[in-house]
Amino acid sequence: MKNNLPTSQIISDAWRNFISNFWKIIGIMIAVIVISMVMNSLVFRFSGTLTGNILGQIISFVIGVYLAMGLLRIFIDTASKKEIKFSNVFKQGKYIIPGIVVTLLTVLFVGLGLIALVIPGIIVALGIQFAMYTILDHDEKRGWLAVKHSWDMTKGVKWKLFGLTLYVAGLNLLVMAGVFGLIFIPGVGVILSIIWGIIGLLIVAPYSSLIPAQAYVFLKKQHSDSERQQ
Repeated sequence: MKNNLPTSQIISDAWRNFISNFWKIIGIMIAVIVISMVMNSLVFRFSGTLTGNILGQIISFVIGVYLAMGLLRIFIDTASKKEIKFSNVFKQGKYIIPGIVVTLLTVLFVGLGLIALVIPGIIVALGIQFAMYTILDHDEKRGWLAVKHSWDMTKGVKWKLFGLTLYVAGLNLLVMAGVFGLIFIPGVGVILSIIWGIIGLLIVAPYSSLIPAQAYVFLKKQHSDSERQQ
């Protein structure tokens, strides 16, 4: 069965699911940001030597991957219309090693693609973007298997995923343009810029993160149905 991705449906479903869980998502995201800032500040407080700085960078990277997987779990649950629990952010410990491996593989493959030519790098990035999602949803798929599963899921729909990526990028550029543009309005520019930035943080940032999760949930179901039919 050929893969399909109705982008307009993904965008609207993501918005509905976001609005339905608005306060939970916002609360969890703010909490994770605060936790990340505190933990990283503690790590680098003890980084004074070259060895300490390197170790601090490694620890910070691990913390970042761990919390990113936790947020990803929240977005997958939201897109799947499951119950959202803050505690789920911290239940991804068993995936930390596979998550680090997939993160490094993604950087490697996308980097090689960009070195070859920009377009291959973009195609690779679109094709393997769901590798981390796969790790959280399939215990049997780790490392290369997660990357391959993501690539198989996105066959035939990479340009539609590119369209969704442009949509998300457009939303974030709109926020940035507003923040830097409004500040030049005499008198009220700074206040308007701050308000616009808060809107971007509370609405655009989480909504932008939910869109790829919504696409993943749709493609996962489609891919599973296709495998059962074979």
